[in-house]
Amino acid sequence: MTNYGYHLTTKNNLYGIKKNGLMPKLGRRSYYVGEKRKLLCFVSDIKQLDYWKKKLYEYFLLDNNMPFESEIVILKFILDDIDYVLRSKVECITENVVSVDKIMVVPPESPDTEYKLSDLDIELDIDEFKLKDLLVTKELFKNLAYTDPILFLSSISKDRQLILDRDLVNRLRYKINTQYEDIIWKNDLIEKVIDIFYTIIESNILCKYDVSEEWLLEYLLKTEYERQQEFDRELLNCCTIENGYYLVPTNITEEIYKEHEDFICDNFSRISLVKKVKCTKAIKTIINEIKNQKPNDNLVYKLSS
Repeated sequence: MTNYGYHLTTKNNLYGIKKNGLMPKLGRRSYYVGEKRKLLCFVSDIKQLDYWKKKLYEYFLLDNNMPFESEIVILKFILDDIDYVLRSKVECITENVVSVDKIMVVPPESPDTEYKLSDLDIELDIDEFKLKDLLVTKELFKNLAYTDPILFLSSISKDRQLILDRDLVNRLRYKINTQYEDIIWKNDLIEKVIDIFYTIIESNILCKYDVSEEWLLEYLLKTEYERQQEFDRELLNCCTIENGYYLVPTNITEEIYKEHEDFICDNFSRISLVKKVKCTKAIKTIINEIKNQKPNDNLVYKLSS
C-alpha cells in the first residue's frame, strides 16, 4: 500500500515548487513560532488538513495581513524514500526535498481529482508595482527605537534635551566606521529586515529572476546596516557638544519618543531625509538589484487541467 503526505500551499507557489521540488523552508509562519530549522511540514491523513487550513491560512493571514496569498491547493506526494517523523498528532516533519515527479496537485473543491504537477503549465503572476507600494506602506527600514538603545543609555536635561552617554557615542562611532563584512552578530539586523524579506519572497519575484533567498537576506542585512550607519552619522552631526557630552536637539528628542510621527523642525531635515527618502530609495534599489540578477527564461503560462 502506497503512503502519501499532504501539504497545503497556494496556487501562486506552484511555479517555484515545480521548478525546485517541495523544499524544507523556514517560512514566515515557522519563523514567528520560533522554529530554527528548515523543515517541510505535512500530514499523513488528508482529513487533518481542515485543522491546518484554519490555523495557517485563515487565522494567520487575518492576523498578519499577508497580501500575496491566493487560492489554496493541496499537494499530495508519495512518502517512499522520504525520512520523516511524527511531531504531533496532526503534523509530520522532514528535512528531505520531495521531487516534482512525486507530487500531485489536488483542488480543495474536488478532493477526488488530482493532477501531476510535472504536467501542469503554471503562470507566474508578479505585480512589481504592488510590491513596491506595499513595502513603502509597511514603513520597512523604519528606525524602531534606533539602532542602539539610545533611550536606555542616555539621560534627559532640564530643557528636555537628550544627553548621549559617552560609551554610546563611542559605540555609534565604532559602528559608523565598521564595514558590514566585519560584523559578527546579525540577530538585531535580522529582526529589522525579516518582514521585508518574507514580503518579497511571498511576491514570487525571486522565482522570476532566479534569486536565492540566501542572497536576498544577505543583501537586505547589508542594506539595513548601511542605513543604520547613515542614520547614526547624521544623528551625531545634529548634536551639540558641551563639556564632552553630546546633546541631542529637543525636537529630535521628541521625535525619538514619538518615533512614527513626522519631523517638525527644519534643523532635523538631514535625519528626515535618511528616514523617509532613504526608505523609498532602499526599496527601489532592492527591487532593481533583484531584477539585475539572471532572468528566468523558463516561464510557462496558465495553471490548467
